[in-house]
Parts: sequence; C-alpha cells; structure tokens
Amino acid sequence: MEQSDSLNKRKQTLYQQEEHGFTVGYATRQYQVKGIQRGDTQLKATIKVSEDVSSSKPFELTTIDLYSSRSTGSPSSVPICLPNRKR
Repeated sequence: MEQSDSLNKRKQTLYQQEEHGFTVGYATRQYQVKGIQRGDTQLKATIKVSEDVSSSKPFELTTIDLYSSRSTGSPSSVPICLPNRKR
C-alpha cells in the first residue's frame, strides 16, 4: 500500500503495553487499542483516538469485529497497522 511522504515521516512518540492491549502515539495523536474476546466466537478491537487518551479531551471511539466481515466490509479492505515495538 502506498503512503504519502508526510505519513511516512511521522515518528512514533509513545508505546505502552497494557493489560488488554497497548497505547501508541504518532505525532500529536495517541491510539489506545484494546482487545475484547467473548468465548470462541467473538473477537473485537476497540480503538480510542485522541490527543491524550488518558485525559478527558475529545476522542473518537471505534470497535471493529475481527470475526465478522460485515462490520468492516471485508478483511482485506481494512489495513492492519501494528506499531514497531522497541525491544
């Protein structure tokens, strides 16, 4: 997938492992990703995006059902981007 130069130049500013997911920051945005599994039939990811996910600033919240193609169109239409982990 092609990306713009401005997107490629964004530096990772934060990575924090959490009990049920992780928080990652790029430029001025933070993304908090949490996994939700109910039994063997449901697997969802909740993504919270804000300038500071731990504050009361405005945010956007999205839940993606990873087992259902109806919630995302099709699995191949949703790019999955994982942060580069520093080990």
